[in-house]
Amino acid sequence: MKKIKPCVLRSCALQIAWVCLFFSLLPLLSGCTKPLVEYSLVRYDWFDTVVSVKGYEDKEEHFDRAMEVALPLLDTYHKLLDIYHTYEGVTNLATLNQMAGKGEVKVSKELMDFLLFSKEMHQKTNGKVNIAMGSVLSIWHSFREDVSEANARQTELPPLPTQAILQDAALHANIDNLVCNEVNMTVSLLDDKMSLDGGALAKGYVAELVAQALTAHGFTHYAIDLGGNIRLLGPKTEKKPWTVGIKDPFKDTTSYVVTLSAHDTSLVTSGSYQRYVDYGGVRYHHIIDPDTLYPAEGDIVSVSVRTPHSGMADAFSTYLFLLSPEEGKEWLEAVGDIEAFWIKKDGSVAKTAGW
Repeated sequence: MKKIKPCVLRSCALQIAWVCLFFSLLPLLSGCTKPLVEYSLVRYDWFDTVVSVKGYEDKEEHFDRAMEVALPLLDTYHKLLDIYHTYEGVTNLATLNQMAGKGEVKVSKELMDFLLFSKEMHQKTNGKVNIAMGSVLSIWHSFREDVSEANARQTELPPLPTQAILQDAALHANIDNLVCNEVNMTVSLLDDKMSLDGGALAKGYVAELVAQALTAHGFTHYAIDLGGNIRLLGPKTEKKPWTVGIKDPFKDTTSYVVTLSAHDTSLVTSGSYQRYVDYGGVRYHHIIDPDTLYPAEGDIVSVSVRTPHSGMADAFSTYLFLLSPEEGKEWLEAVGDIEAFWIKKDGSVAKTAGW
């Protein structure tokens, strides 16, 4: 029988010793990994809403670096998509509205991309989500503001907008009169009385851009919340998903009708229970039906949309609010990769099969 040389025996023993040592050290090595800690930042001066960014990092300096990516983007788009104020050196939606009917206006790529996205969403929602509805939306915005002020001062309430006034304003809501020249990077509003309003999709669109920028810079555990437009980036930690909830519209406190665990997705809710005024026993909320030109009626209080792209979720939640759950489900089946959850006025709920 052939004998094994002693040196080979020593080599085998040495290898086994190294393997045993490696596996015995694994728990110690994993224990050396620094746990992720929650960091957050909240701002109240952007997009007329509460903006928060939450992240899980092993060091605060890593969160600070993430904010160096996110905050300039948020500030830039707050100015670009503002319809009430202009800013020195910035051509924004307010600028375009002021220049309606006055020829071409040079714009940045960021604003051009938003306008093109808005046109795309107009097509996908069968014309219901229309950035060119500003002439009508401004009437309702002023009405809600005037009612709130009259209630605060206990003075006479303003008159309800008439159908004639609204129909005249709607004549200037043709999105085809928004002309985008991508070659020259110019935009024209051909109707001098038209007005742009990106409120139906701006916050979701910006949340998506922030998420994409953070991803490109290697950040993986973040939640971006722009006034309830939530975009989740990765899981909460390596082992835990994010938990998000849909607010109970019938309660003032923070209680939820349903919660779900999720990662790498967005959740956007459109509802009639936040921005509204009560007038003559009727609630007038901010989601305007382009067919009636009045706040959308029906038995829906809120609809929440879950889909990867936050900008699309924002637009689609508005569109679905204008439909019944049955109509919405039929439309969603044709689109795909979108889930929805409805809360009705009687407190009952409806949801897609994949919710």
